[in-house]
Amino acid sequence: MKKAIFLVALIASGLVLVHFGLKQVAAVSATTPAQFTLFALFSGWNSTLPPGSVNPCTPNGAGTCNPALTEFRGVIFFATIKAVSGDFDHIFALYRAGTDPNTVLQSDCTPPVSNGCIKATGCVGTGPGCVLTRTLSYNATIPVEGSFNGTGTIRYFCTIHPTLMHGSIALYKDPDVDRNHTVDVVDLATVALAYGSTPGSANWNAVADINNDGKVNVLDLAFVAIYYGSSL
Repeated sequence: MKKAIFLVALIASGLVLVHFGLKQVAAVSATTPAQFTLFALFSGWNSTLPPGSVNPCTPNGAGTCNPALTEFRGVIFFATIKAVSGDFDHIFALYRAGTDPNTVLQSDCTPPVSNGCIKATGCVGTGPGCVLTRTLSYNATIPVEGSFNGTGTIRYFCTIHPTLMHGSIALYKDPDVDRNHTVDVVDLATVALAYGSTPGSANWNAVADINNDGKVNVLDLAFVAIYYGSSL
């Protein structure tokens, strides 16, 4: 039984990686934050272009530029923001989905926050009040049970240069379904037992709906398989 579940999950994870190309994914848990490092560059977060370059990254990122990140609800997102010598000053901020880069202002994140701002760092750089490295942590909560709105999204911006420096963070439920800090056969089995179900099905289990789309299918099984064996 264990071998059968694992084999199906491995095949599923391979299909998902081939067809959807998951990027910048980090295995995390409630006790081990998702840790990302972003280098602040005017040309785009983690850009490989020279400091101060006015050439923007492509909208969806080129290589590591403005990377799409993956995070799990209910666990801690931890970002280290680093200034790059010779570039401008920057402020890293998290915003709610749907925020238009053209409307982002530094004042959005000054209490009381507005325009969808969730949280921001201070300035990174060499200007007045700036430092070379800052950190930011955020705990994305699990939506109320019975609310299936698909994969959640958080946006991230530089509030000084938002039209060039912005990316997205996709939010999924934790693949460590039983929260024992290890993604193991129990987690795979839990999702497998709920496979094919929707709310109202006899075998429905909300925690097995990793991408929160109201059904347990190959995508949910694949996510658990991708992180199988991770000690969280």
